[in-house]
Amino acid sequence: MAEVCRLLCKDGEVLEIPVETAKQSVLINGLIEDGGTDDEIPIAQVNKPIMEKVVVFCEHMREHAPPEIENPLSSTDMS
Repeated sequence: MAEVCRLLCKDGEVLEIPVETAKQSVLINGLIEDGGTDDEIPIAQVNKPIMEKVVVFCEHMREHAPPEIENPLSSTDMS
């Protein structure tokens, strides 16, 4: 079974999601690195319905990673 983390939303609701999905969010990844996944991770700015949409997006990004951006850019033409 995949490791899960518990996200405590602004409205007091808790979401359990896989850690690998949660780590797609820079904010949540930082909170996991700072405090681990043993306790609930407070996400004080977001209520549960919005957090559920964030989780769907994170799942999509985990399955469909964006391509790497070439650095430095090969051209200054941004069109």
